[in-house]
Amino acid sequence: MIDSLSLILLLVAAPDRLPVRAPRDVGMSAERLANIDRVVRRGISEGGYPGAAVVVGRRGAAALQRGYGKLGWTASSPYVDP
Repeated sequence: MIDSLSLILLLVAAPDRLPVRAPRDVGMSAERLANIDRVVRRGISEGGYPGAAVVVGRRGAAALQRGYGKLGWTASSPYVDP
């Protein structure tokens, strides 16, 4: 059975995915998107979850797409962080 994180990662990697644009090009703040990055990394480091996938889009484009941490709680679980 596929878990939700794997499904999200598969959707992000699909060939017909959203084009990636700079935050300013879609009317978003790079600084505010950086806050998302910090919050996700803090959650992983504090043990809240083993990993995450984040996609933030606007106006038909992704302004942030990133995988973090591991796919599961086990020590042998693969990392998704680039």
